[in-house]
Amino acid sequence: MEKPNIVFIVLDTLREDYVEYFKNNLVNKYGFIFYKNSISCSPWTTPAHASIFTGNYPLIHGVHESRNRKITDVKLESTSILNVYLKSKGYITYLLSANPLISPHFGFTGFKYLYLHDYSLPLPLLNNHDLDELREIKLELSSGGKKELLKALLKERKYKLLFKDAANHFLIKLYHPIYMRMNNWPKDKGVRKILLKLKKFLEKRYEKRFIFLNFMEMHEPYSRKLIFKKYFFENILFNKEIDERVISIFKMKYRDQAKYLSSKIIELLNLLMEYNEFDRSLIIITSDHGQLLGEYKRIGHGIFLYDELLKIPLLIKYPENISIRLSENEFKYISLVNFKKFIVALVNGRINSDDILYSDIVFSESYGVHIPYGRSVSDKINDLEKYRIAVYYDNLKMIFNVSDWCIESIYPEDYKRSDIVFLKKKVIDFLKSAIRRKLIKKLKYRRLGHNIV
Repeated sequence: MEKPNIVFIVLDTLREDYVEYFKNNLVNKYGFIFYKNSISCSPWTTPAHASIFTGNYPLIHGVHESRNRKITDVKLESTSILNVYLKSKGYITYLLSANPLISPHFGFTGFKYLYLHDYSLPLPLLNNHDLDELREIKLELSSGGKKELLKALLKERKYKLLFKDAANHFLIKLYHPIYMRMNNWPKDKGVRKILLKLKKFLEKRYEKRFIFLNFMEMHEPYSRKLIFKKYFFENILFNKEIDERVISIFKMKYRDQAKYLSSKIIELLNLLMEYNEFDRSLIIITSDHGQLLGEYKRIGHGIFLYDELLKIPLLIKYPENISIRLSENEFKYISLVNFKKFIVALVNGRINSDDILYSDIVFSESYGVHIPYGRSVSDKINDLEKYRIAVYYDNLKMIFNVSDWCIESIYPEDYKRSDIVFLKKKVIDFLKSAIRRKLIKKLKYRRLGHNIV
């Protein structure tokens, strides 16, 4: 059997309930299968992607936040990842990503061809280290005013940073309006350029390809005037409520983003057809997590384990030469951790149905706040800095606070006492299994003479 091409598309930050803008076209015109009950194993990017590539939950692969490890410190360190395996099977591997977290710098290595596009507005002078330093100083201040920041920078004798920040503000006023007009930002966060690059990659013929794409159009920001990040930080760090008018604008913009990205996905599929790659390809379209748009008086993603963050869309188009029996698993779930074994089995001709995608029970994890913050607010968000697990089974969902060892919520409300006992046991089994696997891995590394960090 001819091995299929694999095109794996992550529509970063797309909620399941906004997939309608994609679904009908993809199902009716392009032959995709729409799968329900798909659950992310993390409410933010890096842990979720690490689970796709390793086939493990965050507790096992270790790529997650902690009280002392925040977003820029969370990196994938394993080399037993999907693209490396496929490379050993003769696949030419590609990574086209608009998300800076999905890049070799954060551990997503081993691709033969790379195209990385930063979705955010370029900053002429400030690098990531400068931005982290400025954020830390701002969070220590009682207010975010420019005068207070100026005094703080002078007091700490950070003259170089002060000059760079001032010059950067001046250049931004000149440069950003031009950049936004030329690139249709923030509606387009790199998809147009990624498609142009993909076309160049497709011009060079190869028998077997693995193409991984991350599109950031559904990710904030959504407006040039309303700074999403500002509202998110104020809401999380200071528990400040967001004006309903602002939320309605974000919802409208999010919907517009979905419509725009849908049109670009059609362009991508037509491009695969143009180069005779469509029929012989396994094409997976999904998301890494969702987005809160005012629900529970929150916006953004990460930290929480609400359905709006964990329920993700999934559409799959199977290769023309492979017959897959579709299962009826109405009461089962699909986790991101299942994709690696699914793809490996398909490549090796070991499956004839999609049963391998499903699990009776799936988990999602949050280890606390993934964004860096100053010491002055640490006591205010202490309750968020805890390890929690969401468990999905049958039509039940439970959120278990591992740090405090208590059940925080269970849905629906007509649950039985036996449901609580069962789900709690599954959490304990999950924790025990992960600990056992990590111990075995450590012992194996020690026998090989490696140091365990």
